[in-house]
Amino acid sequence: MKRRYVGVLVVLLGFLGALLFPGLLAARDPSEDGELQLSSTLGEIRGQPVVVPDEGRLPAALRYRNPDEVVSVYVVLDGPPAAELAVKGGYSLQSGDLQQRVRQRLAEIEAQQAALRPQLAALGAQEIYSFKKLANAIQVRVPANKLEELARLPGVVRVDPVGRYSLRNATSVPFIGAPDVWDPGATNATGKDISIGIVDTGIDYTHAMFGGSGVITDYAGNDSTSITSTPGLSETFPTAKVVGGYDFAGDDYNASDPTKATPN
Repeated sequence: MKRRYVGVLVVLLGFLGALLFPGLLAARDPSEDGELQLSSTLGEIRGQPVVVPDEGRLPAALRYRNPDEVVSVYVVLDGPPAAELAVKGGYSLQSGDLQQRVRQRLAEIEAQQAALRPQLAALGAQEIYSFKKLANAIQVRVPANKLEELARLPGVVRVDPVGRYSLRNATSVPFIGAPDVWDPGATNATGKDISIGIVDTGIDYTHAMFGGSGVITDYAGNDSTSITSTPGLSETFPTAKVVGGYDFAGDDYNASDPTKATPN
């Protein structure tokens, strides 16, 4: 039985925001900064000319990448995302005018991105995902030697690197306030009658606190690649507390491996 991701719409905005602008919950892969410093230094030692593009469109983290490398970037386009209308437009969330304007803006962004796609393909860029609601951007994988041309395409305001991050429970657990509720006496919080949605790396639904059996053999024998029950073990998913879930990434996802870096 697969350890499924539990997610609902109320937290999806935070998930997408973290995807575009990762922050305190993860640690950046230090090898990326090392590659940047090394390639820049080697270029100076070898006396190679450095062509520096518009710094506003192409940040330093991308300017000195190995030209033979394929990199993941966000191509940020001119114009606000659809969600910005609700924030800055002064509309009520229940307003019919807002809903109509958002639909119109989504259509405008789709047309804008559709017009850019042939130019991205001409540069050898592979589209991974497009964003319209929280950002007006397209995520692509592209040869590093095409980054400057990419940044100068019409309608592109900048190109941002897609960072690689690793799990750090030492920072993420305190960040979400978990230690504060580990002592029920301190907060009088029991969770009774409260429903939540989680976007995370997963949940151990075999744990007794989450409605599972609490039996070690159920945990150890659980087939993480299957959504069916494992023969000979207790029914593990769903439980009375973990009532559903969805896997957004897939069993084989690995952001550091280009062949496995596309969620599916």
